[in-house]
Amino acid sequence: MGGIGKTTLAQFVYNDVRVKQHFHLQAWVCVSKEFDALRISQHIYESLTSKACQITNLDLLQSNLHDNLTGKRFFVLDDIWNKNYNQLEFLRRPLEFGAHGSKILITTRDEDVSRMNYDG
Repeated sequence: MGGIGKTTLAQFVYNDVRVKQHFHLQAWVCVSKEFDALRISQHIYESLTSKACQITNLDLLQSNLHDNLTGKRFFVLDDIWNKNYNQLEFLRRPLEFGAHGSKILITTRDEDVSRMNYDG
């Protein structure tokens, strides 16, 4: 359901001082309707590193994300519409190597997406 404040609430959490102090890295990434794993991975990389991402090879980019996230607590926010679990699983793969306590907060309008299991 749109317009009930999911994104506003997520922004409030994301910008909270306690959240910023708890996590080594934070990223705000909007997946939205058009799912493009390379584009989304580039946005995650840019958000987490504060550097422009010139990597256009998805495997290399995911490896780079893995290296940047290993052992760090991170917080990632998404607006997910895609119901294809395999695509979402591929996107989530480099995020598995963060430190204990890392979080992925998913906002969605789709009840089926909200019921997917994203835990590793």
